[in-house]
Amino acid sequence: MTVIVKKCVWMALLLSGLCITSSVSAAVDVKLRDRVAPHGSVVRLGDVAEIASADRQQTRQLGSLPLMPAPAPGTERFLRTREIQDMLSAQGVDIGALRFVGAVQVVVAAADGARAPSNVIQVSGETQTGERVAPMNQHAAILAGVATEPALSKLSVDEFRATEIRDQLKNIVTNYLNMKAGKVQPWKVECDLSDREIAKLDAASSTPVCAGGSEPWTGRQRFLISFSSADGQVQLPVFAEISPPPVPAIVAIRPIGRGEIVKAADIELRTVAANSKSVGQRAAADSVEKLIGMEARQAIQAGDIVFTDQVQAPIVVKRGDVITVSSQSGGIRVRTSGRAMHDAARGELVQVESLGSREKYDARVVGPREATVYAISRPAPAEPVKRTDNTARRPSVHRDGSTSATIR
Repeated sequence: MTVIVKKCVWMALLLSGLCITSSVSAAVDVKLRDRVAPHGSVVRLGDVAEIASADRQQTRQLGSLPLMPAPAPGTERFLRTREIQDMLSAQGVDIGALRFVGAVQVVVAAADGARAPSNVIQVSGETQTGERVAPMNQHAAILAGVATEPALSKLSVDEFRATEIRDQLKNIVTNYLNMKAGKVQPWKVECDLSDREIAKLDAASSTPVCAGGSEPWTGRQRFLISFSSADGQVQLPVFAEISPPPVPAIVAIRPIGRGEIVKAADIELRTVAANSKSVGQRAAADSVEKLIGMEARQAIQAGDIVFTDQVQAPIVVKRGDVITVSSQSGGIRVRTSGRAMHDAARGELVQVESLGSREKYDARVVGPREATVYAISRPAPAEPVKRTDNTARRPSVHRDGSTSATIR
């Protein structure tokens, strides 16, 4: 009967907290303290933070929201900003309406009987309505998303084991991302795990399975880690920062001046972070062979990634140069001279002005001050067919002695 009463009290606390959250409409400043020692069995938001709001009632209501059980005597707990936000979000608080400032981590120490600082709201073990709050039992802790007092010792996972759990989780998430991407890639995974989440993973009796996330699988992702434990099936939401796999890019190993031709000794292929691959619409060069022989359009410092818009094919024809233009048709090759109207690199078209007639035409650059025009070969006109005439001709003799032929 006592257990049922305690459960009902804690449920009432949670329900009252959910009612409070519906009134959070204006932005509220939540300034986290560095260290607190709350009195009572429950740590509330008002214990760990100074709440500043124009609405005094809203301030009191937010301050009474329960976060976790108080630490056991002689122990301390560390609450990060993200953990506090998750605890409030689980109770329906609109985190977007709260502005968290102050410390990034709050040390929650067990009360030693000394008087708490005046700026800390006293938690005497009674609710705001005067109801007595009993220490949380296991069921209440599950509803609150925190550990029970008897289970606090289970949260004490040594640092070595905690590192192992983090590494195992990274591998699980990485394998899941490889499956979704369809190929094995060296993803960079940074999981945001609290002590409570590490303790839950440590108690897993089966291999955790990852699900969730969304394309493009980078940035802050929310995954759902499922596994079995002594208490049954567990589904643990885990947030992780996913960086895309590193990519190959050409990096200058010595300074390259503007107008210099890129040589093999100037560059090398390295693997760089994917977020360095492009800046806006810029793309990094990824082929040493294609880059050698190109001309730098601007100065490139040693250690910088070489972008494709920083190089160009070397200019071999400049504006105003008198160049040689050749044309070949059949077995006949004709060479003439003309003036280039603009700069051009090998393989590009350049407009040429004839030195004599001033006629302009396009030619393709094939080398330094050399271009060519491909003439269109025209077939020679067909010769007229000779008629074969086998008609006999008889000579005729005239009176004056001359002769002529008559066609019969």
